[in-house]
Amino acid sequence: MKLTLVKITALVATVCFACTGCLITHRTECARSDEIVEENDRSLKKEGFTPVYFSGSYHNTIRHISKGYLTEEHQFTTLPTARYFIVEQMEAFVKPFNDEKSIRIYLQDYPFSAKNVSLQFHFLDKTSKPLLYPNFAQVNCMQGQVTYYYWDEATSQPCLAFSERYDQALNSYNKSKLINWKPKPKTQP
Repeated sequence: MKLTLVKITALVATVCFACTGCLITHRTECARSDEIVEENDRSLKKEGFTPVYFSGSYHNTIRHISKGYLTEEHQFTTLPTARYFIVEQMEAFVKPFNDEKSIRIYLQDYPFSAKNVSLQFHFLDKTSKPLLYPNFAQVNCMQGQVTYYYWDEATSQPCLAFSERYDQALNSYNKSKLINWKPKPKTQP
């Protein structure tokens, strides 16, 4: 069997990633970080969200965490309700990292914030297809940028509806809290 350069490179990369993963999981701060992520997952599962992926950038410090979720139980048709949702999720996600004293020294940035986290939420119908307009199909906060997407049925691709910096979304959220406004997300029948 001939091993091509691509196959050899892929094999070496796989072994390196496997070894790195083994080393990372034995580091106390990485294990605690993973526990915090699992606690967030359990909380979101109770609200009807299914975690679909997790990744993180752990070198000498905890630099970045990415999480993705799916749900058939929630839907948002307006920007204020979707914004309120993503801000609440982001704040709930980063709070335990900042509260956990044992890992603070390992956070690249303290306090840990939306710039260190990527959260993606995909909203599906009961047949597990993306929700169609007027519902948002996807709401993301990635490295401090919030994006809201509709689903383009013609191209089977997400279509950007609106984008804003997280600090702008947080500011709008805080203003809505001042007037005691809280959206009630529609759930699918």
